[in-house]
Amino acid sequence: MSKQPASAKGVIGIIGGSGVYDIDALQDKQWRKIESSFGEPSDECLFGHLDGQPMVFLPRHGRGHKIPPSAINYRANIDALKRAGVTDLISVSAVGSLKEELPPGTFVIVDQFIDRSFAREKSFFGTPWPIQCAGAWAAIWKPRHVNCNCRWSETVRIW
Repeated sequence: MSKQPASAKGVIGIIGGSGVYDIDALQDKQWRKIESSFGEPSDECLFGHLDGQPMVFLPRHGRGHKIPPSAINYRANIDALKRAGVTDLISVSAVGSLKEELPPGTFVIVDQFIDRSFAREKSFFGTPWPIQCAGAWAAIWKPRHVNCNCRWSETVRIW
């Protein structure tokens, strides 16, 4: 089996949650400002490699947790990562649980999510369209849904 060159692997984007402002293991780290048609992203993007895999990291709340959850411009964050070359995106969050069987430190993959946020845009689509994206948006973005209803691993899957 031949090893794929890094360019064929795509670029993994990571949006870090509260307390995650850097990825120590990244090599060749470089912070860069990325413009977005949706306004200012939360922070600059951290470019680097992890074992040869190109990655781009963005702290959701900005370095030092400067932005409260209700003020995060998620559209600008995702748009900036796309413009930075990200092909696959992972978003991590630190949240609590009301279940005793899920103590702190438990890793959970969400399979159902209800967005209860309000007073912010709910979609990339609508008016006014960003000038740079008008007419080309559908060709740039290819939404995918990953079915999380299957059991990947009993140690990961929480019911």
